[in-house]
Amino acid sequence: YLWGQYNRIFPVKIATRVAANLARINGFEHFPLAELHEKSALFARNLGKTIERAEKSMGRKRGTIISAGLPIGKGPGADKAQLRFKSQFVGYMGKDKIEGAAPALKFIDFCKDEKNSLLAGITDFGLKFAVLPNPVIESQDYSTAFSSEEVNFLLNHIVSEIPEEAKLIRLILSGIKEGITTPEGLNERMKSFNPKWKKSEPVTMRAGVVSRISELGLLDRKKHGVKVTYELTKLGEEYLAKLRD
Repeated sequence: YLWGQYNRIFPVKIATRVAANLARINGFEHFPLAELHEKSALFARNLGKTIERAEKSMGRKRGTIISAGLPIGKGPGADKAQLRFKSQFVGYMGKDKIEGAAPALKFIDFCKDEKNSLLAGITDFGLKFAVLPNPVIESQDYSTAFSSEEVNFLLNHIVSEIPEEAKLIRLILSGIKEGITTPEGLNERMKSFNPKWKKSEPVTMRAGVVSRISELGLLDRKKHGVKVTYELTKLGEEYLAKLRD
């Protein structure tokens, strides 16, 4: 299951938007993965710096930062941030499978040409997501990462195309609904999903799922000193009901 480490979806929006533009230029044929890596990382860095400045002036708190996951590191960390963005969000070809958030969402696919060079292409799902207007990119509106249309598309897509993610979301949302509202409580709950997970994996998976569904507006974080609790939003309640149908 690929999703644990990918704790943001907004960077995937950037990758798919750049992939859609490259596909259009190339007549919707595949194009070099290296080109997608470089152009999407550059776009993400420039946009990320703009978002970061806006978020600092807004006083936005950790957990709601849209620029999180974008390659905006400075000094020695800048190159590492770029590499992390390319591998985690755009994706790469592992030894025996494709890794990365965009491929995991079935928005970008990879193949090799006759010279064994890696190529990337955008899927029908990815193209549909890429062309949806985004408040941050189109309107410089930094109040939310996604429009309601984008959120609805993503939530419906997860239900129909990524059932393992839908199961994890249901596990988290139903847990919160039942009163398990702390990270520690949800870590314990996550162990039931896969008893074979290593000790740290339920924590990694919980953190990833909570971050993604918070980004989509399904839950709110509440701080009590150094402690955090979660509660469902109206949209979270509605999505949980849909997952239970």
